[in-house]
Amino acid sequence: MARDAPRPSISELIEQITTSADDSSFAFPSDSSREAARTLADELLALDSIYADDRLSVVSIDPAGSSSSSSQWTSNCKLRLELQLPLDSPSPSPSSLRLSISLPPSYPASTSPPQLQLLDRFLGPYEVDTKLFSEVLRIFRSSHDEPWGEEGDASRAVLFEGCEEVKGKVEAWLKEMGKRDKERRANDERGAAGDEAQRRRQDNSEEAARASSSSSSIQPSQPAPVPPEALSARSKRWTTTDAVVERKSTFVGHAVPLHSPLEVPYLLESLMEKYPRMDKATHPLMRAWVCTEQREGKKVTHRDNDDDGESAAGGRLAHLLDTLRCENVLVVVTRWYGGIHLGADRFKVRHSEKVHCHLAPHAPLSTFPSRSSSIA
Repeated sequence: MARDAPRPSISELIEQITTSADDSSFAFPSDSSREAARTLADELLALDSIYADDRLSVVSIDPAGSSSSSSQWTSNCKLRLELQLPLDSPSPSPSSLRLSISLPPSYPASTSPPQLQLLDRFLGPYEVDTKLFSEVLRIFRSSHDEPWGEEGDASRAVLFEGCEEVKGKVEAWLKEMGKRDKERRANDERGAAGDEAQRRRQDNSEEAARASSSSSSIQPSQPAPVPPEALSARSKRWTTTDAVVERKSTFVGHAVPLHSPLEVPYLLESLMEKYPRMDKATHPLMRAWVCTEQREGKKVTHRDNDDDGESAAGGRLAHLLDTLRCENVLVVVTRWYGGIHLGADRFKVRHSEKVHCHLAPHAPLSTFPSRSSSIA
């Protein structure tokens, strides 16, 4: 089994490329390939100078047709580099990210583009989501898989612009994640304050009810009405998953704490108000819910579901809540139909990792394996 050769430093690689390009005896497939080598050496030297501090390094030199890497550059090799790309985001965001740079043979005179890829799974406290990962991966890719350029064009030096575009995307993403975190904490604090106020009102109501039980108008068999203030506070506690796209259909999940069947219509209305785009969804409110109340000293569990026009959708969601042993939660799935029938695959979406993680706060901890999620 062939062993990989030692990797040269970035300065040694630049020297190899420059020497080869200036050596008339060094064989190149064409004059444009020789000019491309000079452009590549200049581009790598510029990157190494701009980012400095040995942030740019060689990962591998892979000659065409070989299963092992080499220590010597040739015009038909594929280059893999790694850049510790510095960020300007304020603390506590990370000061840099790890970026993979893959260069095809004969770059920049190749017909295929270079490829950039995030190597970090987490950036600061946030897990890199598929949207950001894909955006970085597609920076040099045509949306229609068209050729990147004409073969032999050695003038395209695009690595610095690509790295700076990654930097801009990541910094904007970190800013948005920080904003969401701040809003989430504020909502949690408001929700906690609302719950405490509700408990005080409930204690006062129970005391008043005991004092005037003979004139109470609430029948024992009916759930007690929920104070409007409590409903208003709870309606702001909706949490929502990232969108899941399956063959052009888009699915989004929502969940909110639920403590009485009487809250369901109000909470659904508040969700539609929060996300006006749901009005245009094919099935905006596929849902299931479960909650437990105290009635005359006994626990009474209520549960129901609604398909919202999607056959068996509500029943499957109800089954999911039951399987995960979720308590006191209303869960809604919204679907925008993309023109392709999914059949039973649409239920796999509703049982996806994101939905499981999203429902985790409403289920016993023993129900879930240890995991992390990128729910927004």
